[in-house]
Amino acid sequence: MTNRTDTELYVLKWYTPLEGIAGEIFRVERDGQPLSYEGILASRAAPTRDDYILLSPGESVSAEVDLATAYDFSKAGEYTIDFISPRISHIARTESEMAETLDDLGPIQISSGKVTVRIER
Repeated sequence: MTNRTDTELYVLKWYTPLEGIAGEIFRVERDGQPLSYEGILASRAAPTRDDYILLSPGESVSAEVDLATAYDFSKAGEYTIDFISPRISHIARTESEMAETLDDLGPIQISSGKVTVRIER
């Protein structure tokens, strides 16, 4: 994730790879057919300061996740993986703008490129 603005941003980590996989945050297809999400589903209380990450202008952050914990990659084929922007998210410019309740949250569009891999057996 990269902050492409000229100001600091606090980004809620929920439903991004920055917190791991705690919901359906990727669209995965094998040979053009969608795969079912088989991972955990997180229940949420109100977000706290610790649920946010501060990104300075131009700063990037990344995380590794194991997609095999949430999707079945056991069959050969061409897999396409695409990040799904969170339906429950938040971005704030200051700590005072951080969400205090779940009602303060909404969808945020986070652009991402698709990844395609081929698994052969």
